[in-house]
Amino acid sequence: MTVDVTKGGAVGGAAARGIVNELASVPAFARLAPDMLSALAAACHIQDLGTGDLAVRQGSRLTDIHVLLSGTMMLVAGNAEVGQRRGPETTFLLAEALTGAAAPVTLRAAGTVRLLVLPLAALRARLGDGAAWPCR
Repeated sequence: MTVDVTKGGAVGGAAARGIVNELASVPAFARLAPDMLSALAAACHIQDLGTGDLAVRQGSRLTDIHVLLSGTMMLVAGNAEVGQRRGPETTFLLAEALTGAAAPVTLRAAGTVRLLVLPLAALRARLGDGAAWPCR
């Protein structure tokens, strides 16, 4: 199930504040001004996954930054599990996503997982293609 707070008009209310707070808690976004965080939050959505659900398939072009809010994601290369990520965590596959590269692994939920999904197109539209990343 996906909850998309951008549908039906302007973002507002508790859901929007929650997404702004989630973004602000991620080191890569923590230094952004409140108005920029709000603009990015308007493009985000929360994605809830169940056991076995795919978030990303290995080899597919990455179009989103995923922030693991809760749960455990399995990283699978070919048919072998190569690691896990447990939330809350910062971002994963960030470097590959920013370059537009293909996903090096499949991301599969190991149980109930909640992701904050930020489309790269929205990030680029707000920061610009050549903009420096907001943190060191």
